[in-house]
Amino acid sequence: MPENYKEVQSAVNELLKVSSTVKRRVKTESEKKLDFFVSVMNMLEDIEARSMIAQFDFDIDLSKYDEKYMDIIDTLLYISYGKECYNLISFYRFERINHADGSINPIIIEATGEEVFLENPYDLYNMMRRINSNIE
Repeated sequence: MPENYKEVQSAVNELLKVSSTVKRRVKTESEKKLDFFVSVMNMLEDIEARSMIAQFDFDIDLSKYDEKYMDIIDTLLYISYGKECYNLISFYRFERINHADGSINPIIIEATGEEVFLENPYDLYNMMRRINSNIE
């Protein structure tokens, strides 16, 4: 058992005056895939932010350097999730934020007229699950 589990166990034991056991729940394959997806989306946002900072603060254009890597990632996202989900990912990355005022643009579900706001990668992944039933 890692050291931090022992600390949690000791704190619980002392607080509740009991003898406890702390176990880590093993993540399902579906949860692991979600974690990987969220991590990728967050890294993509970090890369884009780094590029913008370099451009505006230091007048360094990283777009040509990053372009091939981003193309590879885009291709893998397309292959992994399909055209509809890829289009949703592209919306999330490039059109979700209204650059005029910083607000979040919604996705409109054509069949129902429902507006859906994708505020984070978890919202995006859940919407992708609605689109593609093969995504766990």
